[in-house]
Amino acid sequence: MINIFICDDDNIFRQKLNNDLKEKCEEFGVDYTITLTSTIDEIKKNSKKIDILFLDVLLGDINTINEFAEKDIAITFELVILTSYPGEIYNISKISPTYYLDKTRSDAEALSKALKKCIQNLGIRRKRKIIIEHNKINETIDLSDVTHIEAQNKSSVLYFKDGKSIEAAMKFSDLISKCGINFQQCSRSFAVNFDYVLGFKWHKYILSSGEQITISRSNYKSLTDKYKNYLEI
Repeated sequence: MINIFICDDDNIFRQKLNNDLKEKCEEFGVDYTITLTSTIDEIKKNSKKIDILFLDVLLGDINTINEFAEKDIAITFELVILTSYPGEIYNISKISPTYYLDKTRSDAEALSKALKKCIQNLGIRRKRKIIIEHNKINETIDLSDVTHIEAQNKSSVLYFKDGKSIEAAMKFSDLISKCGINFQQCSRSFAVNFDYVLGFKWHKYILSSGEQITISRSNYKSLTDKYKNYLEI
């Protein structure tokens, strides 16, 4: 899941960007949430929840670049700066954003490049390790070694590339929410790690281990399209 925030005080532009980002996220096959705001205070308050921030340079009389740079506010998310004033490029360099979009010239291609860059960086920066409860022990798991996950009642079973598996005392939905964009819930009971998918056939993902995992019949096309789009990011 990727949490995207748009901070811009131009309501028309904010709504358009919201719609465009929804379209691009669907095209790229990523799970996402989008939150709209017009104040820098909301960004500060929710900074730990943000994965990608699209931020307008000027919010009323507040220069957001100076707000981050001069107050030494830590940027822990991917940042895309929005501005109608190209002359701000010098100031923008103070905070080294992931991408810069000129609001007067921004188009679908520019937005695609910005979002792709953010997703790529996010995948690299995100922690690959999580803690699960296994046999009453809090155990650290490296998700990059997990090929797929299976739901079992109120617990989940994680399968690893070395053939081992462990049962985690965690609901399937809660576990999936902690996984990165490379994981897809492909049916009610299974999720796969795209990095271990060799291909797919009718209603089955084929993993590098040779195992075949069911793909939901009703969502077959949209799910496999997301897999193909993931490979192109």
